[in-house]
Amino acid sequence: RERQTRPLFKVTRIWGALVYDPASQAWSYAVAEKKKEEARSAAIAQCRGSGGSNCTTMLTYSNQCAAVARAFEGDKFLPGQDSINTGTQPEDAAANALESCRTDWGRQCKVVINHCTRMQVGQVR
Repeated sequence: RERQTRPLFKVTRIWGALVYDPASQAWSYAVAEKKKEEARSAAIAQCRGSGGSNCTTMLTYSNQCAAVARAFEGDKFLPGQDSINTGTQPEDAAANALESCRTDWGRQCKVVINHCTRMQVGQVR
């Protein structure tokens, strides 16, 4: 009797990073990187390329979604009054970031960044 073998699968983690520059009050991000350091470096490079002078990594994440919510008053955003959170789906990350923002700042908030990284699954032959 011949033994059947199951196909083998390789799971590759995919990384993202969120970087903030307090001087410009701007966020930069990277997604779809194969290594944590590559995600961080790509987001910092994007930040510096946009004129950032103090680009700080706020979050690196893998195989999940991350969102940033910013407080606002009237029709104006309040830079620096931001909150980050994660979730398994984009809507979860957004809801979690909004809840964090409202709790952190006691104001109305809007999601300004929401991105996901997803693992890659491939069959090994």
